[in-house]
Amino acid sequence: MKLDEISQRYRQQLMQGITEAQNLGFDTLPVIKPFERIKNTQLEELNTLCNTEFLHKVKKAPSGYWGTSCIPLSRFIHEFLTEKGFKTDIVIGEVEINTTLEYDTTLEYIRKEYTTQNKKGEQTIHAWVSLGDDTVIDAALPDRMIKFYKCPPEILPEIIVSRASLLYKDLKVKHIPMVVGEDFIAKTTPTSPFTMMSNWIQRKLN
Repeated sequence: MKLDEISQRYRQQLMQGITEAQNLGFDTLPVIKPFERIKNTQLEELNTLCNTEFLHKVKKAPSGYWGTSCIPLSRFIHEFLTEKGFKTDIVIGEVEINTTLEYDTTLEYIRKEYTTQNKKGEQTIHAWVSLGDDTVIDAALPDRMIKFYKCPPEILPEIIVSRASLLYKDLKVKHIPMVVGEDFIAKTTPTSPFTMMSNWIQRKLN
C-alpha cells in the first residue's frame, strides 16, 4: 500500500470516528479536523514539547513499562497540549504492528464499553492523541515495540509524534481510529486526568 493511501485511510477513519462520537451522544464533541492540513513545523513543535516539557512532568515515575498505560498517558498529553493552546483529541481504536493487531478491538466492543455502566477488568483498546490530519501522538507504543518486537530503543523517541504514513514506512505500524473524543475515557474511566496520572505514577513508585 502506498504511503499516501495509509494517511488517507487514517483521515477517513478519523472522520468515521468523529461521526461515531456524534452517534454515541458525546457531551464534548471532537474538535480536530481530519482533512485540514497540519504543517510539519507544528508537528515538530509538538514533538519538542512532548519529549521535553511533558516528559519532565512525568519523570517522577521511574523508567518503568509504559506499554499498558495508553489511557492515562493519552489523557494527560491531551490535557497538557490543550493547556498549551493546541486543539487535540483523544482517539480510541486499534494499533497494528508488523501485521499483528495488538488488542483485537472492535467498534462493537467500544460501543458496548461506552454504553455499559458496570465495567469489569481492563479495557482492550488502544488510545492516542491527534491534532487531525494524519497525525499520531503515542506515548505507550515505543515501550510495547521494544518489549514485544525487539525494536532497538535508540531508533524510537520516548513519545511518538509523527504521521500515519511515516509510522508505516519506518516501523510497519498502523493506527486504526474507531472513536474520536475525550468523552469515551471521561465516562469509562471517570477519574480526572491529573489524578489518573498521579495514581499511575504512585503505582510505578510502589
